[in-house]
Amino acid sequence: MRTLQEAIYHFEGSVNKLSVDDKGVTLVAAMGLPPLAHQDDPVRGARAALEVVERRYGVTRVLVDSGGTLNGVLLRAGLVDEVSLLVHPCLVGGRARTSVFRPGAGDDAGVVLRLADLQQRAGDVVWLRYDVATPTRTSG
Repeated sequence: MRTLQEAIYHFEGSVNKLSVDDKGVTLVAAMGLPPLAHQDDPVRGARAALEVVERRYGVTRVLVDSGGTLNGVLLRAGLVDEVSLLVHPCLVGGRARTSVFRPGAGDDAGVVLRLADLQQRAGDVVWLRYDVATPTRTSG
């Protein structure tokens, strides 16, 4: 519990709720509550969560399989060092606009990647691995 509190307070978050029941302890934290609101509160939240995982479990590398919002937050926080994409030989149509990395407010710049590895897998799937070329950025 102390590790959680220290990480949350370090990034100027707040413990919103703490409950204990027969299933264990639940802590709900919040970032951006007045008077501690910041432009980068989503990034602060991600950094706090990763700090807890590292301090509590010794984890220093995390695989994220997520949508564009979380991927974008982690990328803008400088927490992404590799992007791994699997390209499947199947085209799917639709009207929804999706993005692997959703930009933040006012952030329309791209991030430069360097191809680290390329492998053809079973079923004509192609696995692309890129290193994130930080901090070089280009408009995209």
